[in-house]
Amino acid sequence: MTASATDEETKAQLVRDFPGWSIIHTDRGNWWAIRLPEIDRATGWPAQHAVSEVEAVTADELGNRLRRLAMTDVEILRELGRALAEAGWRVEVRPHELPVRLRVVHPSLPETGKTVSMAASGAWFRSSTGAHMARCDDLQGAVDYLGRELDAVLRRATS
Repeated sequence: MTASATDEETKAQLVRDFPGWSIIHTDRGNWWAIRLPEIDRATGWPAQHAVSEVEAVTADELGNRLRRLAMTDVEILRELGRALAEAGWRVEVRPHELPVRLRVVHPSLPETGKTVSMAASGAWFRSSTGAHMARCDDLQGAVDYLGRELDAVLRRATS
């Protein structure tokens, strides 16, 4: 199956928007972005990226995931906070703390919540227990994880 001119134009635009990433559109319709390690000029050794490949179903989804990877921890946690607030959770970004944290409170249990930060690699949301919740390019996965965790707390508190 040959790629259409539109797919080739979209691929070229993604290459321009995200230098350093190789963009692939598979014959099955998926989109991938892959980048090789950079060479550390001081040591001459490869310096591995926290995320070196990203897969998406559509070009728009791939672009969104790559944009998210380029964001700072504060920006990513604010974006997660907006998604959680839209789902009914109370949230507070704490940019003055190091590492930057997002406090998430169950709407039914104001005294109970979770704290979210970015894993040291910058590629994962990490819960206050240290568990990796979801990749930073998967906001819905992080929302779902927190929902399951805090709903379990609510069930225990009301039983």
